[in-house]
Amino acid sequence: EVRIAKIYLRTGRALALRSRSKPSSAQGVISGWDLVELNFRDQERFIEEVLWYGDDAIVLEPKSLREEIVKRLELGVKRYG
Repeated sequence: EVRIAKIYLRTGRALALRSRSKPSSAQGVISGWDLVELNFRDQERFIEEVLWYGDDAIVLEPKSLREEIVKRLELGVKRYG
């Protein structure tokens, strides 16, 4: 099943994600960020890829994807400070 993620990417960063994204039609312009949409199939693999870019990628939707990423970031802070 192909799912669509809406993500803010810092302008000029996260080039591998950006290369396969398309601009989002949704409203929400933030200076220095581009709102894009990306297709993904494997949520686990996609989470790992997004986390690789640290604070250069902010997932907005789907909500379940965002919540899982936040959960993993919080766990990382608890473990490693």
